[in-house]
Amino acid sequence: MNSLPSSSEKILIVAGASHRGEEYRRVFHESGYQTALVWNHVQFVDFCRVQSPDVILLDSQLADWPLWNAVQATKGFGTTANARCIIFGEQLDSATCENAQRVGVNEWVDAGDGAMGVLAKVSENQSSTTAAEASDRPIDSDRTLERLRVLAHDMVETANRLRPRVPEYGADGPELFGYIEGSGQKIVEKLRGVATLSLHERSLRHDFRNLIGSVTGFSELLLMENGLSQESHIGLRRLREFSREFVGLLDEQKSSAGSY
Repeated sequence: MNSLPSSSEKILIVAGASHRGEEYRRVFHESGYQTALVWNHVQFVDFCRVQSPDVILLDSQLADWPLWNAVQATKGFGTTANARCIIFGEQLDSATCENAQRVGVNEWVDAGDGAMGVLAKVSENQSSTTAAEASDRPIDSDRTLERLRVLAHDMVETANRLRPRVPEYGADGPELFGYIEGSGQKIVEKLRGVATLSLHERSLRHDFRNLIGSVTGFSELLLMENGLSQESHIGLRRLREFSREFVGLLDEQKSSAGSY
């Protein structure tokens, strides 16, 4: 795995094949970008713990839930929270694009033209964004805020009950579980100072999405460990369900915000 020198725009390539990864690294490097190259979702998470890429290129050859979970997990890192994520591959299918969207990857590019086509996409000044949907009737924001606080409290309590089970989670388990605990605590603290209508603010919802993505992503990654107890399975799945409801409530607020 290459490391990034400290300079201008930095590209992390998560590649599925050595020849493609090396080709992309060379093309981007020759075009003036700083580049780093990793080969799987584990190296991807490890890299993003300590580095801060501006753009993350995801090879569709790796497009499976371990990769999507890793994307969600790294959204909770301060180093990668605002990184631009792009998936690339030949003839991307609709299922891959839909799964990518679910974890916040809203850009993709057909790599049929090779690295130069992906380079052109990265060089675009603006990333694609989705338009906010207006709603005819406002969502009950007071009730939503209260439910978010209940969910955050339940996440923290569930994590506390799982803490004695951490030895089941493998060599990286303590660190990965620590991200779940830390993100849950940050959500609770952030919600304490939130006024009702501020949930209509895109930047605040974005912050919550990054934190909840860390809870979801790392819960999914830990569920992939072998030899988990029934208690761990139940608790980690609860964290996942709490996270999904949390995101659904944020989406309601986005729709209710209209022109806010």
